[in-house]
Amino acid sequence: MILHCNSELALNIFNDKRYSSVKVISEPGLDGLASNFTFTNLICAVISMRPVIEMGGALLGNLRAASMMLHPAVARRNDAFIHDNSHYLNLKARILMAFIIVRSRRTFFPCRHSILRVPFYRLLLSRIVVDYFETFHSFNSIKISKQACLNIAIIGRIEPEKNQKLAMAIVNHLASSGAAINFTLIGSRAHKSYYDEIIAMENNPAVKLTQIEVLRSEIPSLIKKQDLILHTSIAESLPLVLFETNMLKIPFFALPVGGIPEVLPDKYWLNVDVEKSVQKIKNIIYGC
Repeated sequence: MILHCNSELALNIFNDKRYSSVKVISEPGLDGLASNFTFTNLICAVISMRPVIEMGGALLGNLRAASMMLHPAVARRNDAFIHDNSHYLNLKARILMAFIIVRSRRTFFPCRHSILRVPFYRLLLSRIVVDYFETFHSFNSIKISKQACLNIAIIGRIEPEKNQKLAMAIVNHLASSGAAINFTLIGSRAHKSYYDEIIAMENNPAVKLTQIEVLRSEIPSLIKKQDLILHTSIAESLPLVLFETNMLKIPFFALPVGGIPEVLPDKYWLNVDVEKSVQKIKNIIYGC
């Protein structure tokens, strides 16, 4: 087999003993195009015919590589492929993901929003299985005493997209009504200046703020210690922590983004209006 591709892909294939029977021809003219195949690049390529031809060659190189990977004699098929976020992937990544689906006996997407982002998804439906992992446990009220100290946590990298500042504002508002709160940020400080802004919001003596970074395997045991979990991310497909929390029968409150509204009843939906969010939380935890 002869394969024309960019130099990076050529080097990877040449160094992989599984493809010793493949003759690789490196074409430097394809460099940078195959690894950056996005809608923006495609629009720029239309300006003249030469970039369009080069772009087509780059894509063809990737498709040849993908078709080689599909050959059962070369690649072992996946029993299952689980993918939870395709909203922010570029076109090249989505196309390659479609090839992975073809290679997989079953594919699990946590929400329909993700499925719609996959190229050729209608042709792949026989291989796609929507699986929500766990039946949702709804709580009318958990009736926590108003005198009890609340344990609240939010899980995720500390960065603007995760929107922990909204969670901090909600916690402060809850504390202003008389509740003592242990608030835990579980996740790495991915954005230091943003973390400093959250720390600056800790101005209520009834709130004890803690930040910890743990192994993924330790998260379920931490969830068990909480009275409720907040999820304020503004960029989300469908967080697996929703299912982990619900399986442990801990109330979960989240902004209704991505696929979250498909699973989470609206009485658990947070709002950018802090007062409205706090009232929803009080309805569940205090029954008022």
